[in-house]
Amino acid sequence: MTKKSLYLLYFITFLSMTGYGVVLPALPYLAASLDLSSFQMGTLITGWALAQFFSVPFWGMLADRIGKKPVLLIGLGGFGAAFLLLMAANSYLSLLLIRIIGAILSSGMQPAAMALVTNLYDKKNRSDAIAKMGAASGLGFLCGPLAGSLLSPFWHDCTIFAFRAFKPVGHSLCMDIHSRGSAQKNSKTA
Repeated sequence: MTKKSLYLLYFITFLSMTGYGVVLPALPYLAASLDLSSFQMGTLITGWALAQFFSVPFWGMLADRIGKKPVLLIGLGGFGAAFLLLMAANSYLSLLLIRIIGAILSSGMQPAAMALVTNLYDKKNRSDAIAKMGAASGLGFLCGPLAGSLLSPFWHDCTIFAFRAFKPVGHSLCMDIHSRGSAQKNSKTA
């Protein structure tokens, strides 16, 4: 993996966590528009976390079977689809179901990205690359709620989708990483 590909993977991780965090300040507005209680609001956040917690082992086994890059692409696609489906939510049950399905589909994204870095770096450089992945993830999670809090009081209907416009960029970057990895693999076997 080239340095450019690694930076693209950092960017995808940053963008994914920004997209997750940008929703948090918008959820109260969405909850108010659907007349949700604070308990229901809490279950929307907890449901996402529990669904990811229980589905990650499945994605890990699938990544070992079909590869990390396809799981990363499925995770990115599921993450984007979950945000798009939020537009269709018109009740608590539909919102909870969309959040849980989105969490299940996207839960393979972070572990697959970390596994890519782990598999592609030798022991000497691996810890530095993993630390940078963690930093990109943490920075994205910090920037997401900040952006969401700045946008949600004014544009609460579109806050969820403000940073999702970058999703196609993430997909194309991931495809670039996939094609570079395949090219390097083919050059090593030749």
